[in-house]
Amino acid sequence: MIRIIQLLCPHRHCIVATVYESDDGEEMPAKTVEFRAAFEAAPLNPWCGICGSKRLIYEDRPTRFPTMEEALPFLNQSSRDQMKTRAYIDRAIIDESKW
Repeated sequence: MIRIIQLLCPHRHCIVATVYESDDGEEMPAKTVEFRAAFEAAPLNPWCGICGSKRLIYEDRPTRFPTMEEALPFLNQSSRDQMKTRAYIDRAIIDESKW
């Protein structure tokens, strides 16, 4: 079973996420610890880029996908969609600064 760990603000805007495979489908807390350490070591802003909240929580949930092979097409499309959203937000911020 494929699980997803997300770093979320209170409005559930996702700052960053990762997936992993769990043989029995159960949560593996060590994965969240690893993900948290990687996020904190990365040069990323520790707040939500949409609403500005600095109150972030890690959430580990199962997905509907039994294997990574089945999850990848969905995950790849989701990643592309998120990049488009990010570009839109960046353009909106730049346009707003011209006012």
